[in-house]
Amino acid sequence: MASQSSSQGSCSSTKYREKRRTCFCGERPVLRTSSTVENPGRRFWGCINYQKAERKFALALAVGILGWTMAGLLLYDRHN
Repeated sequence: MASQSSSQGSCSSTKYREKRRTCFCGERPVLRTSSTVENPGRRFWGCINYQKAERKFALALAVGILGWTMAGLLLYDRHN
């Protein structure tokens, strides 16, 4: 009996490792390395769209606060 439960345990852990992990955005995460003072060299999984998501959030926030016209003007000034 004991050998049966241990073989099931290793099988389930193998299945877990084979499982494709996805980010909240639906993409596969990428392995990154921290460069902060608090965690130098620490490896972690991060979103491949991290910078894109940050920009989308900033745009949504600007539109919510300023409205489309002002947010558009701010973006235009930033890129020109």
